Amino acid sequence: MMYPSRSSLPRPQASILPSTPRMETEGPALGDSEFGEQPDQLPSEYRIGQRADMKRTKNVGMRGLTPFAAPYQLLPYIYSEAWQVTSKGSTMMRPLVMDFANDAEAVKQAYEFMFGKAFLVAPITEAGSMQRNVYLPKAVDWYNFYTGERFSGGQTVKVEAPIDQIPLFVKAGSIMPLGPVVQYSDQDSNETLEICIYEGANGEFTLYEDEGDNYNYEDGKYSEITFVWNDDAKTLTINGRNGSYNGMNENRVFNIIKISDEFSVGTANRSDKKVKYNGAKTSIQL
Repeated sequence: MMYPSRSSLPRPQASILPSTPRMETEGPALGDSEFGEQPDQLPSEYRIGQRADMKRTKNVGMRGLTPFAAPYQLLPYIYSEAWQVTSKGSTMMRPLVMDFANDAEAVKQAYEFMFGKAFLVAPITEAGSMQRNVYLPKAVDWYNFYTGERFSGGQTVKVEAPIDQIPLFVKAGSIMPLGPVVQYSDQDSNETLEICIYEGANGEFTLYEDEGDNYNYEDGKYSEITFVWNDDAKTLTINGRNGSYNGMNENRVFNIIKISDEFSVGTANRSDKKVKYNGAKTSIQL
């Protein structure tokens, strides 16, 4: 698919300037003014200098990852969810009523949403706020994306929200593919993906891939690999690959990781199992 490769801000930030009363959800790098043409009025966090540089380079939870690299490491997830929109009419940004219609408290949340089927996003809507109360819908458990800490659903938790971090939670049962740290979307990589398993419920995820720079997918030039997690058996099944495209890597390496408060996406490189995948169905006991 043709997909924008522009990196958005890691944390939507409410403007504190009267001339621009809006919430920033996408824009240029922090060195550019997103608050109008009044650089002398920019908050200190956004000015060029030592403090701004520290904010730019601070690890936000993923391995050695700056805020501007985060969307690229999540690209396998985002790209696959975009395919669900294209092929099945799914929705990328989902109000909580779409997934938790029977949870009256979830339906009330005007400033939380799902990003795909896995992420619960809680934007910061008040300028200068460094904490956020986040309601976690009931019926499922939730994981803090940055720390791996697990929470029961049906409660409100207070979450730290520094300037370079947006509160994110991942639904139990999610299967999250993470790519390598790259500088742009079609940069060559070693084709190794981390497959993060969030225990607590059964789950399924279909990894979609294509040539990435044309419309050949409309002629069937793409591949799908479906991952299925059985929570009771603690078994991950990687189904056989469906489809192909020009330049497809026939052999892949998947590092399988069970997420917990000890092993989150922010821990040192590790894997519970390393799988060499050649396109044939395989199952892994974790």
